[in-house]
Amino acid sequence: MANDNNGWIRCDEQLPLANRRVLVTTIYGHVVEAIRLKGNSFNRYGKEVAATHWQDLPEPAKKGIGNGK
Repeated sequence: MANDNNGWIRCDEQLPLANRRVLVTTIYGHVVEAIRLKGNSFNRYGKEVAATHWQDLPEPAKKGIGNGK
């Protein structure tokens, strides 16, 4: 599943929880941050995004580690 595709999950197999921000791959191959509304609808800045895959956002950098200052 997710491990077979660098963490990407197909939208037709599983969707994130509603009102959750995630990364999505669009039907045009772009990777953007979007929020899942209800059903299989994703939204970015008030516009619907047609997504094929999604994955959770990474954790933010920790201060004092690496370049996280």
